[in-house]
Parts: sequence; structure tokens; C-alpha cells
Amino acid sequence: MRKKGLKMNKNQNNENDICENNESYNKGHIKRHNRLDARTITNVGLAVALLIIGSAISIPIGPVPISLQSLVVLTIGITMGKRLGVMAVTVYVIAGLVGLPVFAGLKGGPQYVFAPTFGFIIAFILAAYIVGAGYESSSSVRRYASLAIATFMIYVIGTCYFYFVQSVHLGNNIPFAKVIQLTVLPFIVGDLIKLHVAFCVGGKLKSILSANFENVN
Repeated sequence: MRKKGLKMNKNQNNENDICENNESYNKGHIKRHNRLDARTITNVGLAVALLIIGSAISIPIGPVPISLQSLVVLTIGITMGKRLGVMAVTVYVIAGLVGLPVFAGLKGGPQYVFAPTFGFIIAFILAAYIVGAGYESSSSVRRYASLAIATFMIYVIGTCYFYFVQSVHLGNNIPFAKVIQLTVLPFIVGDLIKLHVAFCVGGKLKSILSANFENVN
């Protein structure tokens, strides 16, 4: 009976140890999760700030200004991954639509959805996702291809949106070839340079910052 009692006490002690270990693990997991949330918010906020700066640095050469927005978007996709990249760009878009002057030319507000250039801003969300997904691969070819595809999709969505707003909302009878001349041709060389800069610099930044995002994406 004495041995049996000792055995029961030993089992009970083991159960108590297991419960304490589980409780400690749960507390540590919650604290770690909270730290990740705080770090995520900080990094997303920093990305949004960079997008605002990239928008502010613009050169008006026509209906579509030259800015650093696309370079920042590509770099965000590289360094933050598809999930956080999309989150950061989406927050930027929402901030502009609620009225903050974060778009090119320090513009913003819900009426901006009727601006012919708003399609390029919408396309930034998809571009961040494409680049983030592409950089999940270790292949340099796939990474570079994701940057090229993202840039191409910005052109496609932005140009089609520009044409739609001009034709339907504003009632301007503008040929699609003219739209391409206004929204694509003047930017090809500059965007190719941005693409290459993002590829060269973004990869190094991703290596430096990967520890910040490896458990978040």
C-alpha cells in the first residue's frame, strides 16, 4: 500500500510538472505572438511611410507623373513577402482613400477612385503579391521574372483603368493607342532601371531583414 501511495504521488507530481510546462509554454507563445504583432505593425507602418515618400517625389510629365512608387512597391514585395507586402500596400491605398494626402501630388480622398491614374495604385497591391510569391523561390531567374511580371501587370491594369475612366466616366473619346502613348511609352526605360535596382538591392535587403519576417509570412 505504501509503494502504491508513493507511485500515485509520483504520477501526480509528473502531471503537475506537465501542466506547469504547458502553462509556461502558452505564456511564452502569447508573449512571442504579441511581439510579432507589434513588429508587424511597425514594419507595415515603415513600408507605408516609404510609399508616401516615394509618391511625394514625383515629376509631372503629363497625366501620369514619374515617381518612385513602383520601385518602393517592388522592394516591399521582395523584403516583406506576399502577405505583409499586400497588407502594407493595401493600408497605403486605404489611407489615401479616406482622405490622407498620400498619393502622387499629395492627393487623396474617396473621389480619387475616379482619377484616371488610380488603376496604377490598385495594381500595386497585385504587384506586391507577385513579387513576394516570386521571391519565395531561390531561383534568380524566377525572382527577376516576378519583378518583370509585376511591372507588366502595373502597366496592364493602370492603362486599362485609365482608358475606362477617360472614356466612360469623363466621356473623352480617346484612342487606346493614345492611352498607351501617355501611360506606357514614356516610362519603359525608367521602369526597367527601377526593376533592375530592385533586383540588385532588394535581394540584399531581404537577406538582412529575413529574420524579421520568417515567422510572420
